[in-house]
Amino acid sequence: MKVKVGDKVYQCEPGQPLMVILTAQDRFNINHMHPNATRYAVFDDGDPSFQTDEEKFTWMDEGVINEI
Repeated sequence: MKVKVGDKVYQCEPGQPLMVILTAQDRFNINHMHPNATRYAVFDDGDPSFQTDEEKFTWMDEGVINEI
């Protein structure tokens, strides 16, 4: 498992466990993802850095295309 926070990708390694804390809505969304989907991201609606879907998908792609 890998987790991207901001511009840094973290990978589970010895001495560096990862935990993702999911809300009930996160679990629902993940359960209903397309079978081929490999990423799930959450954006704050008030964040001016990510106002369009294109900006969000660009961020999701940056630095992780070869990570999957």
